[in-house]
Amino acid sequence: ARGSDPRPAPALLRALTRAVAEDGAYGLRRGAGFAAVPPTLLPVAVELLLDPDDPDAFPELATEARAALAALLDPASGGLDGTGWRMGAVPAEEELSAALDSVASRANISGLAITRLDWEAEEPVPASIGDHVLVTLAAADVRVGRATEPAP
Repeated sequence: ARGSDPRPAPALLRALTRAVAEDGAYGLRRGAGFAAVPPTLLPVAVELLLDPDDPDAFPELATEARAALAALLDPASGGLDGTGWRMGAVPAEEELSAALDSVASRANISGLAITRLDWEAEEPVPASIGDHVLVTLAAADVRVGRATEPAP
């Protein structure tokens, strides 16, 4: 992985393919028996509305919500258990809500929605995706609005 791109470098993929071919069973040692490939990335956006207990705390809570949700979907350290977001997993509303627990203690959260960003028009994320797909979320793609106004 390089920077914000969670996919392994091509050299690492080639090395993994060679190592498996050298040490693997006969079927894997054949020329086309195994090839390491990077995951297919599925970038998403999350929308939510906040109604903070203290209206002046909105900017801080919005920043905290963005960071918490981006951290949840981090492929290396995300997930509720901190072991990395899982390949082939679509975040459930319960997981998104759990990541926002510290914000929820100081604000009502509503309007939680997740959409895919890989198509021209934003669409809901399907309920299931292939095991080769990795959902990704940048903090900038967490759209937080006040409960009295739509999310930007």
